[in-house]
Amino acid sequence: MLGARLGVVGILAREDVKVLTVYVDLSVICVVCVDCVICLLVDCII
Repeated sequence: MLGARLGVVGILAREDVKVLTVYVDLSVICVVCVDCVICLLVDCII
């Protein structure tokens, strides 16, 4: 019973890590995109 419960907890933890990894990846992409947009705007203004 305990083993099954630990297994479920392990699966949930792994799903959390996957979601977290995707979230971090998206955050990095957003930061890079915002950075590019700011650079382009500055280039256009100058």
